[in-house]
Amino acid sequence: MIAKFIFMINNHLSIKLKGILVITIFVAFSILLVLYPFIHFKYIGYFGILTIIITTMLSGFYSDSILVTKKYLLLPIIAITITYLIFAFVYSDSNRVVMAGYFGVLAPLSSYFLANKESRNFFINNFTKANVIILILLIIVSAIFAPLLDEQYSSIMLNPNGFSTVLTPISYSLLYLFEVYKRNQMKIRALLIMLLFGFNCAFMVFSRSRTGMVSLIAIVLLWVIYLICNRINIKRLLCNLILMIIVVSVTLPLATTLLTDVNYSIMNKEAKLTGRYFVFALERYGVCKSNGESSSHVDTKQAINGMVMRTEQGSKKGEDVSSGRFSIWKSTVKSLNFRGHDKNDVFYVPHRMDYTNDTHNMYLSMGFFNGYVGLISITIFMAIYLVYLFKLFINSILRRQMKLEYFFTLAVAGTFFIISMLSTTFTPTGSYIALAFWTTIPIFERGKMKNNDIC
Repeated sequence: MIAKFIFMINNHLSIKLKGILVITIFVAFSILLVLYPFIHFKYIGYFGILTIIITTMLSGFYSDSILVTKKYLLLPIIAITITYLIFAFVYSDSNRVVMAGYFGVLAPLSSYFLANKESRNFFINNFTKANVIILILLIIVSAIFAPLLDEQYSSIMLNPNGFSTVLTPISYSLLYLFEVYKRNQMKIRALLIMLLFGFNCAFMVFSRSRTGMVSLIAIVLLWVIYLICNRINIKRLLCNLILMIIVVSVTLPLATTLLTDVNYSIMNKEAKLTGRYFVFALERYGVCKSNGESSSHVDTKQAINGMVMRTEQGSKKGEDVSSGRFSIWKSTVKSLNFRGHDKNDVFYVPHRMDYTNDTHNMYLSMGFFNGYVGLISITIFMAIYLVYLFKLFINSILRRQMKLEYFFTLAVAGTFFIISMLSTTFTPTGSYIALAFWTTIPIFERGKMKNNDIC
């Protein structure tokens, strides 16, 4: 009844207005995520929940076709919900109650509103357009406040890995829009999107994030497979790849110049006018009383070499390829139990000679805080969902036809899986990439009979 009322309201709103609202809300939430390291907005999680509710509801279009429930996806999510509720009661933790509410109510509700093709495409289109705006804002702000130094680059986010998790959804959003504009014969827009993709790749190289680079390579490979599946001829495929290579080759030095010469020029002018300038760098930011000049001037070759050196970390004897993660994981495993842990509990990591509760792994994090039951529930869900996606992927290859929506879903899930193995980027209210993942899981679908379901 409530859903029909919401659909009725949606029918009275223009598609253009709804699109503007969805994009605005996504951009606002992303800005809060980017600024969080130094504003520490207390209620960002609740804003994330509102973002999911409003954007999915606005994206919903009414359909009277058959609603199919994928129980093999719904039941593991219910298990995760129950797990959170149990340990919320054990430790009197309101945050776990919120997470239980998300998985038990909002995740299925989001899928319900995005169950038909029209709703899902509307959501994806506006999500990807919001990412274009976010990247443009990042480029502008970085050019003014965040110089490229001889260290991992993080723009205004202070953390390069956090920066790469912002760039990752932008990467597949840009390739999605590139294909949309190509299909609609909008060549100028397609070229502009590819130029932005080049800047996005440059930022990823500057960040020196290996996780981010692996995600970016996975997205590009999936895009190539998408082109091949849709029977593109070799000549056109090569043209697309050559265009991407040329654009990235051109934008790398452009981005370097933007973050060095242009940035230093802006800082110099600010310093001459005010006697100081505001600057962001790796894990630090603040006002500097200087003429704005930097001794750490970086060129494109140095930026690329920095990424190569970062990639080769661990290749020499005695080096830790995991950046300390193996030691953290080993300590986490020793701390696992059936009872779980309170949100303030920590474990000792000998490699760092420090205490922490950041497991740098989504599954171990679930196991540490919610016990073996939590670890098993999230592992079962991800295994089932990956099997579903694998069948979707193989089916697309065998049919030589991959829908653009499938490319987006596979890119979202694939990159989320890569990042979830190496970080605690898990909650849909604390990360843009996690929001995209949990919101687009197709628990419900319309227009298909059960015997035609892909699983």
